[in-house]
Amino acid sequence: MKYAGIDIGSRTMELVVVEDGQICLSKEADTGFDPVAGARQILEGVEYDQIMATGYGRHLFEMSFDHASTVTEIKAHAQGAYALFQNKGMIIDNACILDIGGQDSKAIALYKNGRVRKFEMNVYRLPLRPICSAAGFMPAITSEISSKSSISRNCAP
Repeated sequence: MKYAGIDIGSRTMELVVVEDGQICLSKEADTGFDPVAGARQILEGVEYDQIMATGYGRHLFEMSFDHASTVTEIKAHAQGAYALFQNKGMIIDNACILDIGGQDSKAIALYKNGRVRKFEMNVYRLPLRPICSAAGFMPAITSEISSKSSISRNCAP
């Protein structure tokens, strides 16, 4: 069976098709102002048996495409990381995933079985300044991690 996954983010969308555990197709495109039209375009000519959507536009996708399922980005990241490391014979132990997106950012801590232990999203600090996307996240996270902040502690055992 061919499984497709589409991540419809606020800035870009990515499509991956997997067959027998191997990636057989991947595409990326700008999301644009109409995520459904963008999804139709990126899926044009792509064959799959099942598709799952995640990201900012996942609910629009589910309403617009037959037989589509959705999953949160947090769960998708956790399951993807677990599958990737397990396929390489590695054990996840106190892993932390950073997702730096166009609209928000997430730090996700995993148990060694790949399930989500804890996540943090859209951190605010005083003076009130959002560090929710790529532009604000990297300077803030660098400062936070170097001072052993809440984000780095959240990913520790």
